[in-house]
Amino acid sequence: MNRQDLLNYRNNKKWYLNRIDELEERKKILGRLTTLYGEDGGNNGSRKVNDKIAEDLANLMDNTDEYYNKLNELDIKNLEVIKTLEKMENTTYRNLLYDKYINGIDLKEITEDPNYKFKDYKYACNIHGYALKEFDKICINL
Repeated sequence: MNRQDLLNYRNNKKWYLNRIDELEERKKILGRLTTLYGEDGGNNGSRKVNDKIAEDLANLMDNTDEYYNKLNELDIKNLEVIKTLEKMENTTYRNLLYDKYINGIDLKEITEDPNYKFKDYKYACNIHGYALKEFDKICINL
């Protein structure tokens, strides 16, 4: 576990959640097409169009399952990251890293959060750097 794992977790989670949203939207469209064109694919008994829709649906389901499996792997990684963050003594550092990497909140948004009481973005960046250094120390001791 290291700081790159934090960044990778955040980026991978965002990537797979976006892919799943796209796949779910495609699934809805294909479902509507199937309903619209009926069992024969709207081709008066020709199986060509119907087979294509069925093939697309099968591929879509496979892709969706694959992305859900990746998200499950990310959930396991999430638990590892959280366990490491829980070992941080400084609660501001811990909460900052949690919000930035687990919740995916941008550092500028965190700066504006009144709970943090950061005077400006530059100060938040400095605190973020210190938090990462403490995170690194914990990871070395694991």
